[in-house]
Amino acid sequence: YLLFASYLGGAESDAALTVKLDAANGIWGGGLTQSPDFPVTTNAWSTKIHGTAYYGIYELDGFVSHLSADGSQLLYSTYLGGKLEEQITDLVVAPDQSIWVTGTTKSSDFPRVGSTNVFLQDWEVFVAHLSGIGPELLISALVGGSADDIPQTICLDGVGGAWIGGYTSSGDLPKTNAWQSALGGGVDGFVARLRGDGVWDPVSFLGGSLYDEVRGL
Repeated sequence: YLLFASYLGGAESDAALTVKLDAANGIWGGGLTQSPDFPVTTNAWSTKIHGTAYYGIYELDGFVSHLSADGSQLLYSTYLGGKLEEQITDLVVAPDQSIWVTGTTKSSDFPRVGSTNVFLQDWEVFVAHLSGIGPELLISALVGGSADDIPQTICLDGVGGAWIGGYTSSGDLPKTNAWQSALGGGVDGFVARLRGDGVWDPVSFLGGSLYDEVRGL
């Protein structure tokens, strides 16, 4: 039977791309929004949508939201992005109730904390670590090359960092301790780990001569 049902969104397009439960059965969701009135909380990292509206419509911005187990309270909700487009594709709840998210961005000004990686072009991968109870952005880093890089899954490594997997068309993806150092085909899977100090290690292709993706870890 249906325990509860609720809308979550604003006046424009909103989409949840990932939903996870925490230890208290609270519901965490992440995705994309174009709504300047998307519901956010006072403890948000950002209470305003990023970018510029064209003909009244904003670029895609990422969002992270936390609902109580019975759906009656919005405990945390924030925008996450830069001046162009973002979407959050997956998230994971850490034991301390902080939140790790991954997604893709076109914004050269996407916020970075603890990382010197530079934005190249097209869709680039980001991983961000949010406190989940306040406005702190604890870690935020980019990785990608000169073509599209899309993350699809994230999991924790147990020592303060996170692993991500997805797919890429970037032959110049910055590899570190890679077990496959060259793009095998037009699109390859990739696996990368962001350490707790904001350093990517390792970063590797994973694929053959045709089309490959990493969808789970």
